[in-house]
Amino acid sequence: MAIAHTVSLRAHITEGRTVEVTLPPEVPLGDAEVVVVVTPAGADRRSTGAQLLDSGVFGMRAGRTDMPDSPQAARELRERAWRRSTRGLRSA
Repeated sequence: MAIAHTVSLRAHITEGRTVEVTLPPEVPLGDAEVVVVVTPAGADRRSTGAQLLDSGVFGMRAGRTDMPDSPQAARELRERAWRRSTRGLRSA
């Protein structure tokens, strides 16, 4: 199994849209898939609460009939885990 290496560095994008990258020695030689994510220098990469709310992550399961009620499902999972964890502790 190949190990993926994540390298974060600053680079200058030329007018010809090229970037020269020197990788650290622990990156193996040979063919590889390289993914480039371009974030403007100085950009705030943190999300605000408003951006998170607007992302669609919250409420994405609302109205789905094929999924259990989240609080109820969580409660049932906790109860099952509690029963399993205390099974050997009960006195006879």
